[in-house]
Amino acid sequence: MRARALKLNAITNLISEIISLISGLILPRLILTTFGSTTNGLVNSIAQFLSFSVVLRAGVGAVIRTALYKPLANNDDDQISSIMVATQAYMRKVALIVAACVFAFAVVYPFLVADEYEWLYAFAMVLALGITVFAENFFGISNIILLQADQKYYITTVAMIIMQILSCVTSIVLLNCGFDMLVVKLGASIVFLAKPAFLEWYIRRNYHIDKKALPDNLAIKQRWDAFAQQLAIIINGNISIVLITTFTSLTSVSVYTVHSMIVSNIAKIAKAPLAGINSAFGSMLAKKETKVLHEAFSFIEWGSFAMCTVLYAVTAVMITPFVDVYTRSIVDVNYHQPIFGFLLVLVNLLNCLRIPYQMVTEAAGHFKQTRNGAILEVVINIVVSVVLLKQMGITGVVIGSLIACLIRTLQYSWYAAKNVLQIPTWRVYKNYVVYLLTFFICVTTSDWFVLTEIRSYYLWIINAVKSTVLTTAIVVLISLVFNFGDVQYLWKRIQAKRS
Repeated sequence: MRARALKLNAITNLISEIISLISGLILPRLILTTFGSTTNGLVNSIAQFLSFSVVLRAGVGAVIRTALYKPLANNDDDQISSIMVATQAYMRKVALIVAACVFAFAVVYPFLVADEYEWLYAFAMVLALGITVFAENFFGISNIILLQADQKYYITTVAMIIMQILSCVTSIVLLNCGFDMLVVKLGASIVFLAKPAFLEWYIRRNYHIDKKALPDNLAIKQRWDAFAQQLAIIINGNISIVLITTFTSLTSVSVYTVHSMIVSNIAKIAKAPLAGINSAFGSMLAKKETKVLHEAFSFIEWGSFAMCTVLYAVTAVMITPFVDVYTRSIVDVNYHQPIFGFLLVLVNLLNCLRIPYQMVTEAAGHFKQTRNGAILEVVINIVVSVVLLKQMGITGVVIGSLIACLIRTLQYSWYAAKNVLQIPTWRVYKNYVVYLLTFFICVTTSDWFVLTEIRSYYLWIINAVKSTVLTTAIVVLISLVFNFGDVQYLWKRIQAKRS
């Protein structure tokens, strides 16, 4: 059942990311051609602000999932009910704070765009986009957390896929019918309201939640430790753009965002197959299935390392040629930044490699023990980036991120190996050395087979395919030498399914 759940979680999450990517390409283009850049900027600036509402619930999901693993493993409906009642009460408080913030923003924001839009129109646009943010916090988050903890993340993802498609279709239809942008966004928001309603219906049918149970507030006692870690992740994800905006020029911001757009999409693809793995780890830890946990972790660790090495090695080789083609008609700034692009890829590779260790540590509920490492990463990132920014520009910023990320990744891995998995730490560092060396070998070898000048998307695709095939072959050979046991484990599972 665990294997089936992991497969469904991975497949549905990947499909959701692909649909989100396609929708993100179609709708902005239609908005630009129909209403122009000003309206597109209005919608995106409002959406950017509303996205910060996630800070208010940061860390809660991880803590509640951890608290639910044991009662779910034991089918303890009373304890599940107590945790869910406490979670729903907390999230409704968060939802009310979100509603107050959205309303305050709706009142203030129109003054910032008074030259382009009437106050009432901008006010209504904020509320139209804020509806789903409030509904998700008030009705949906606690149910999503329960499904994630029960290894049924795919239920949430399927609902999201349906909502993404319906919302995209609704927006296209309304745009083609000539409706105003306010109506288009309101229609899309109303469609998304169906998601929390569906999840509530599913939970009522499949779980025995007693709404009158006494809330177990101890279940969320570590929320501030988890909050600190999630806040650190948010800061690390946004601090580079803040520093570049503050200390350099908007053209440097543009160079950074073009490269970052590519790498962030690769990161989504890399993380998609890992969806729901932390819940599987949580179930194993709750049932004290130590041998199963070690086998599963070793396999997932290898699979994650191998996949990330292929994805990011190809990206390291192909990112600069892609940017060159993508920006070939732009001459106001030099987008050809191969060193910067390579270092940015390396930072994201390290972030990806630590995911299995982060997941198993969170599944064990060790938030307080690893909180200081998250804070240290932020401090190192900011200090080193500011020091190097003046001498090296945006390359200095990414070096700051690289140093901070490397220290945090090694610390996370060491902690997980010693205190959660209780395996030799040398094994962890061996895998890092092997696959980082493999990454550099793949980049160096692939670079020989890529054209020095790529002037079209067609040539880029041809060379990307060549690089992917070569890199995959190298990673497979390395895996057969250094991770033969994990390859055997995969082969046995495939043979078992066939029989």
